[in-house]
Amino acid sequence: MRLNDLVSDETLKKFKVNDEVISRLEKLAEYDLRFLTDNFHEGELREFSPEQLFPLIRHFGNHGINVDIEVARKLEIEFKRFVAIALLKPSRRNAPSGPVDMYWHFFVLHTPEYVCFSTAIFSVYGPQPRLGKHYFQDWEDKRKAMVDHVPANDETRAKMFEVYKETRALYIDAFGDPDPLYWPEPTGEKQVTCGDSYSGFINPIFKDKVKNEYEVKV
Repeated sequence: MRLNDLVSDETLKKFKVNDEVISRLEKLAEYDLRFLTDNFHEGELREFSPEQLFPLIRHFGNHGINVDIEVARKLEIEFKRFVAIALLKPSRRNAPSGPVDMYWHFFVLHTPEYVCFSTAIFSVYGPQPRLGKHYFQDWEDKRKAMVDHVPANDETRAKMFEVYKETRALYIDAFGDPDPLYWPEPTGEKQVTCGDSYSGFINPIFKDKVKNEYEVKV
């Protein structure tokens, strides 16, 4: 994928993107995620990660759609768009849709590959906040450029839902109206969480503020 396949020139101008961020977006567009996408469908997930499979089937099955390789490829694109939003607006907190979050979570489970991805795309923004202990046992595992995946819980879910509304509005501004299968209308929490799951990119600029407002106990 080329940069213009991910983010249009019009959007780059609209958001006044500098050369440094353009370089990050180019890396994102070109980043090879086939190792992940090729395994993110019903057949492989049943063996590798059954807990990932249920919410996906629940969401897409309601529309009579199997989670096959075509769905996985679409989710890869939508995940990259979500990451692009974090690059276009690095001072914001952002939360993906449920389906996109499931792809992201699957990526986090591939720890070494996720470290490489986060370092390549986000290291320019400096140290990242702490990681959930259920993913990384050693503090040093976070390296210098890990992007945190913060699961929603009873304390954070309502706030993350509001962040999702804002993120989806930013998505529309950057990419146009999304496919509601992948970015559902935020009309009710259960309709968009895809198995009751939200997460957000937590930017280090707001580290202290985020820690107070979005603390996740693990």
